[in-house]
Amino acid sequence: MAIAKYTSAKGLYEYEDANSGFFVEDAALIENQQTLAIVKDVTTITCVDDKNKDTSQTSNGGTLADTGELIGDYFYLVAADGSVFYVWYDDAQNKATDPNTANALGAGFTGIEVVLSDDGADNAATVAQKTAYAIDADANFFAQHTGAVITVTPISPGYAIHGDTSVTNKALIESVIPASRTATNGAGTVTVFTIAHAQASKHTSSMSITNYGATSFSCATDMVHAVSNSLAYSTTMALADGSYSGQKKFLYQSAAGAQTTDGILITGLFANAAGAAKTSILFNAVNEFIMLKWNGASWSEMAKAGVTFP
Repeated sequence: MAIAKYTSAKGLYEYEDANSGFFVEDAALIENQQTLAIVKDVTTITCVDDKNKDTSQTSNGGTLADTGELIGDYFYLVAADGSVFYVWYDDAQNKATDPNTANALGAGFTGIEVVLSDDGADNAATVAQKTAYAIDADANFFAQHTGAVITVTPISPGYAIHGDTSVTNKALIESVIPASRTATNGAGTVTVFTIAHAQASKHTSSMSITNYGATSFSCATDMVHAVSNSLAYSTTMALADGSYSGQKKFLYQSAAGAQTTDGILITGLFANAAGAAKTSILFNAVNEFIMLKWNGASWSEMAKAGVTFP
């Protein structure tokens, strides 16, 4: 007798069997629906003037409670995957020593060096510019600067430190990110760096795209590269390989926020309509959409609106 059967691998087909009827196997009757509101941590750093003390002053506990030149001082940043970075200051004469020599700050921590002018010649805006350029050059972060203020976000969504007990030396890192501090030197009171941290609502692990069903996402952060001032992808997320040939995946940008370019970059193995191999898909406007099918080696384009392959 004829049987009609639907499977996730083959779709709908007919075959002969002793039984009869219609069977659904290994396939959801309603596609999985995933919604991602993409939010990132934002660290805001307000810099101060460098001071000429004619000395390679060391840092005061890493909190930038400095009474003179900034060289030797540092502060922490954490990427969305929990990797710890420290941003530290030197000058053209290399008077400072890397504060993480012999893992004094933490094993596996990565340094981002900022080279300031000799003898405290840089004002707060110049300190901010040089710091933003150095941070922005690292592939884990986007940095912007306006005057003396730097804004930093990680390249991936979600938070890394707060609420994440898996981060190495979490307590140490949090202890050296002050809301604000002042310090006193021989000439009076000096205001030091103000570092504020706006926590994203979800951890980065909850921002993963499923490799099945439909995913709609919105993005509320659009960064600009400090060095080039060009718009950067506001987030990068990976689409894993499919589980079987014929598996379908739908991606849709449901909301764009107020920014002019949303720049949601999806990485993975793709093939465009012409069959050319691609490694990423770019969404940069609301209501953009793509339907993909796993062919055993890559996600093949079936239909799309507005989405591009960079």
